[in-house]
Amino acid sequence: MTGTVDGLTRRKLSRTIRIMRSSVLNALGIVFSIGSTDIGPSAGAQTRLRLHRDYPERISLISAAPTRLSARRLHSTNPGVSPSWAMGVEFSHPEGQAIAREVKKDVPGRSHGCGVGHSVLLSHASAVQLYRSSFKPTQKGQIGITLNGDWQMPWDQSPENVEAAQRALDVAIGWFADPVYLGSYPSYLRQMLGDRLPEFTPEERKLVHGSSDFYGMNTYTTNLCRAGGDDEFQGLVDYTFTRPDGTQLGTQAHCAWLQDYPQGFRALLNYLYNRYHTPIYVTENGFAVKDENAMPREHALKDTDRVNYFKGTTQALLDAITEDGVDIRAYFPWSLLDNFEWADGYVTRFGLTYVDYETQKRYPKESAWFLVNWFKGHLYVAPPTPPPPAINRDSSSTSSVTVAKKSGSTTPDTKAGDSGASSTAIIQEQPKVGVLGKVKAFLVSLVRCGA
Repeated sequence: MTGTVDGLTRRKLSRTIRIMRSSVLNALGIVFSIGSTDIGPSAGAQTRLRLHRDYPERISLISAAPTRLSARRLHSTNPGVSPSWAMGVEFSHPEGQAIAREVKKDVPGRSHGCGVGHSVLLSHASAVQLYRSSFKPTQKGQIGITLNGDWQMPWDQSPENVEAAQRALDVAIGWFADPVYLGSYPSYLRQMLGDRLPEFTPEERKLVHGSSDFYGMNTYTTNLCRAGGDDEFQGLVDYTFTRPDGTQLGTQAHCAWLQDYPQGFRALLNYLYNRYHTPIYVTENGFAVKDENAMPREHALKDTDRVNYFKGTTQALLDAITEDGVDIRAYFPWSLLDNFEWADGYVTRFGLTYVDYETQKRYPKESAWFLVNWFKGHLYVAPPTPPPPAINRDSSSTSSVTVAKKSGSTTPDTKAGDSGASSTAIIQEQPKVGVLGKVKAFLVSLVRCGA
């Protein structure tokens, strides 16, 4: 849930959060974000704040203005973020914003796709610099970026299609990820765009490189890639879901661009971790059941295709962690509620919860129950640390109390928001847990409240 999704006023948004506290939705209460700093769910849940696609018009101007604007915006917003907010997001997948500006679709603005992307990177990095210098010393948080990108798989194993798949990855992911994690744009992007792709000055490169403590991952599907195509935002690569033998890659969603293929989800997790060597927070991942909006509510609640989608992705998550060694810290399904899906309006439904748009009543779908129960069965939370022994302050002698640390590998159980490139995300550091926590504790809030 983002901004004023579903046209909710602040009053209705508060009501929604109250509903989340008192029902199965509370178990999924971390899978949302709002454009406000003074509303939050119950104390115990770790929440993330994201300003989704909230781009000021001036961000599209190719100048220093976006950099100053983003940093000033973080400075004005962050003081209202209490320690209970585990994550705040400055941008949401800017590659989508840049593409939209380029083709004049989906959002208003000037037509400066490459320049917008470049400026957003500088804005993000400036906000990170400000957070690290002014807020991190006291808040002890992490800050990062969320990027949108799907797995790109060769249509066949011919050299030209294998190369096409990598080119598609360079554009879909590397356009924003490479400057942040590797320090420069992919060489193919420069080759394809030439002088239209701005250059970083040495100072800008230093600012952008390393401006994320983690990789925020929005992903939904896998594309089969063939050489050829005229869309630069696909890397001049042709996308298809049809295999060489004529079969489809997976189950078709309501959106033409989405089919179910969990093997691609696992492959992407491995690709990102091996390329960028940073912890991953899966901040968006979901499925829109075909024609769900036309179904009676009773049928829509039995969302078998969405359940099967999440069965595949949760198994892929577990396999990537336990078998492949990928460091995954969080998983957030999109979306908690059916909502306004940008250019698709209200027709496309991604929600784990059915929303009656006439009455605003909410009804958990079978996919919501599946996720709650799955994470109940695959979650490990380290037992609480016992309090230190009491000290007899009346004693004349001086006591020294030493608390031994529990041995074993430990990782922070922080979680990224619904999140959502780029998103600039602030995550409060969480208590460390045992080694099983790395495998199972990336959705601790799902089971805090039970089903």
